[in-house]
Amino acid sequence: MAIAAEDENPVNLWPYVLQVSLVYIVATVVVGAIQYLVNLEPNIAIGIGILLASSVMPVRKFVLDHHRPFKRREQLRFALLAFVAVLVVSIALIALATLFIGGLDDIWSFMHELNVTPQELALAIAMTLLFSGVVAFAVLYFAAGMFSQWYSKRLAEKGKI
Repeated sequence: MAIAAEDENPVNLWPYVLQVSLVYIVATVVVGAIQYLVNLEPNIAIGIGILLASSVMPVRKFVLDHHRPFKRREQLRFALLAFVAVLVVSIALIALATLFIGGLDDIWSFMHELNVTPQELALAIAMTLLFSGVVAFAVLYFAAGMFSQWYSKRLAEKGKI
């Protein structure tokens, strides 16, 4: 059985995942600060925009470095690694925001207002996180594929790759 060339030398995706993480941190903090100052409610569209913005630069860098778009396996690995990185960063940012802004009191008062048990609240949070996780992974996966194809085509037309 022959081994495909792509299986012989797997591309190190960690530098690109690190770049996703750094852009995600900066974008989340900036957008979160603006939302907090202007008293805007967070919504899924803002989260999707941050994920898209976080994936643009690393995907372009990948195309410039390797002179090609992602292969399917690389696209999946990139999306999985970026998803885990975004999840870890999000948990850390939520924990920091809760510590510094005092969100625990708000959560408890909201729970009492709704007259729900901690188990019901935990289930609602888990369902929200599951839905958000599926959406986030899908955005990262499709953005990686779409942007890498687009950048490859545009950069090839300009003679940069």
